[in-house]
Amino acid sequence: MKALLILSVCLVSLLLARPVAAAGGEPQTCFLREGDVWVFLGDSITHADTYRRIVDRVVKHFHPEASLRITQKGVSGSLATASKEQFEKAAREDRPTIVSLMTGMNNSINSAWRVGEPMDKHIAGYREQIAKFVQNAKDKGLDVVLLSPTLTDESLGWGSMWALDGTEEFLRRCAAAVKDVAAAETTPYIPASEEFELAEARGTPEQIFRPDGVHPAAAGQYAIAASILKRIAPWAPLGKGEGDRTLCPAPQPLPVELKLPARFAKPQDKAIPLTLATTEAVEATLTWSLGDGRGQEALKLDAGETAWSLALPEVFSLQNGDAAEAVIDLVDAQGRRAVYVLDLARVPVLHLKDGKVSGTILAPEGTERPEGRPAAQWTLSVVDGKSLLIEAEVFDSEIRSDADWPWAQDGLIVWLDYRPTERFADIGLDSDVYMFLLNAYEQPRFAVSLRPWTGRGITGAAVAGGERTQTGYHAHLAIADGKGQMRRFSKHQESDLSKRDFLGVSLVVIDQDTDANARSTTRHIPNQATARPHDQYANTHAIVDLKGKLPGDSVVNVSVTRVVP
Repeated sequence: MKALLILSVCLVSLLLARPVAAAGGEPQTCFLREGDVWVFLGDSITHADTYRRIVDRVVKHFHPEASLRITQKGVSGSLATASKEQFEKAAREDRPTIVSLMTGMNNSINSAWRVGEPMDKHIAGYREQIAKFVQNAKDKGLDVVLLSPTLTDESLGWGSMWALDGTEEFLRRCAAAVKDVAAAETTPYIPASEEFELAEARGTPEQIFRPDGVHPAAAGQYAIAASILKRIAPWAPLGKGEGDRTLCPAPQPLPVELKLPARFAKPQDKAIPLTLATTEAVEATLTWSLGDGRGQEALKLDAGETAWSLALPEVFSLQNGDAAEAVIDLVDAQGRRAVYVLDLARVPVLHLKDGKVSGTILAPEGTERPEGRPAAQWTLSVVDGKSLLIEAEVFDSEIRSDADWPWAQDGLIVWLDYRPTERFADIGLDSDVYMFLLNAYEQPRFAVSLRPWTGRGITGAAVAGGERTQTGYHAHLAIADGKGQMRRFSKHQESDLSKRDFLGVSLVVIDQDTDANARSTTRHIPNQATARPHDQYANTHAIVDLKGKLPGDSVVNVSVTRVVP
């Protein structure tokens, strides 16, 4: 049986990586070679590790048995000047054959440049650092790939810690500098920034690729991954030998759209129903992979919609908080292609009893806290069927609010997914997915503040407050369906819960203490651990079932994203 399984995997691998004709008629080979180690370098956008992980996941779909490693050494807050240190560390620890660099964001928001000042000197310095990076890597015999840095979103400046005015133009000039260096050094260049903007422009008004104005969340990270994937042709056989590498021409798009007839799946389901929609008759080969499961089948699609199901492998299972990605590839005889990532995340379903649901937030086992393992008790209430009230009793003997970084001050991080049913629990951090902080302050007198971060208009509908207790503090948040402005998040977005089927919610206690060595330590204690971070994925939150539509105590959220071409 084991030998048969190995043989099946090998056969599917050969089918997945069969030669594909390039634009000139010659068989195409992948940008990658057997034995490659590719290290992505950059700032916090790379450090988030989402675009790297999606590239790696799709590559492994096509080459499951190959000796390949794709990793990252991004450093949050780093400037282009830090690329040398990142490279040296990667060279020591990873022994790469390929290094790529996407940096520039901190040169625009965290450097000496300020809006209104001339940019030329700063852009020239940035260009010089990129050129030095390329030369240093080439001197060590490594192949280099340069990516243009993503832009800021100045329209979201109201919800950002950073001064964003003028930074979009600054980063456009950084992208032009990267492109110039790539041309001068004959180095592969990927226009990640340019295609990121095009991808966001194709979305709906509610979709926000950079929910805090700077950092791409999953939808934006997938756009970066798409720019890479369509140029490295992972579906083609791995390259052999040495010599210069060149990026591959993108395939022609296969006119097949993968749709979800239902957003939720039951944990015990044996298949995920999908719909294949096309405007013309198509004959294509479909391959899929999920965990250790793989499959392939020939499809004949008429114009219109055709039902298809992804049969889940017997060994596949998710527990609450777990997540996984299936890859689905469709290609026809002409080489037209569509590659999709199907995100699966299992989350708890909370059922209201008398309009309320409660829970306890526990620190991980073994955590040494003077207050003990329970970090908070919370209650979520739906008032009059319309308004939301969240209350939390936080156990914290030392209130610290002296940190510059809001996530290092005592308080609560609150996530609320207020999206309508048709968009609810998708991976994207849309304008109606809210993240904000309820920071606790001891001085000059006790208070709990409301600090918005992502989502549009929380201050138009929410009020916060609290009081000191003997064991810590009590915090509350009310999102009211009252009169005037307090009825809405914005002019077009109502806060009325009676018009929604579901509410997504996550709570995280921020606990900053002073340890025995007089050092500050900060713990983030979530109500539930998740495999994907909330600031990247909005399908990770517990679901409050407002109208009793989801039986059981958990569901698997399903989202689909096209990543090629």
